[in-house]
Amino acid sequence: MPRPCAIIAEDEPLLRDELAELLAALWPELEVVAQTGDGIATLRALERHAPDVLFLDIEMPGLTGLEVARQTNGRCIAQLYSQGARLSIECEAGPRRAVLEIPLPQPSETQRGHAA
Repeated sequence: MPRPCAIIAEDEPLLRDELAELLAALWPELEVVAQTGDGIATLRALERHAPDVLFLDIEMPGLTGLEVARQTNGRCIAQLYSQGARLSIECEAGPRRAVLEIPLPQPSETQRGHAA
């Protein structure tokens, strides 16, 4: 059975890296095939990689996560989230089924470009 694959779409590089690390620890079978920082790049990666799951930040430049999710046309599972939220992922691995609850980090003021 092939490994499930995913794309992470997050415009904050530190949050994108942290989500990738969390997913690797909590769902080791998942292969992250691309990481993107805006909606346009995410659509290109969707066409190139045909992932099983898209992890989409709701607020991204270019196209929002919601706009990208609408354009998937059911080709994959779109998991939408916003910063500081909990990401809930339901996955199946053969006879096993799990729900992963991942608390997403809040970006610091420095990460948002609002240094104190």
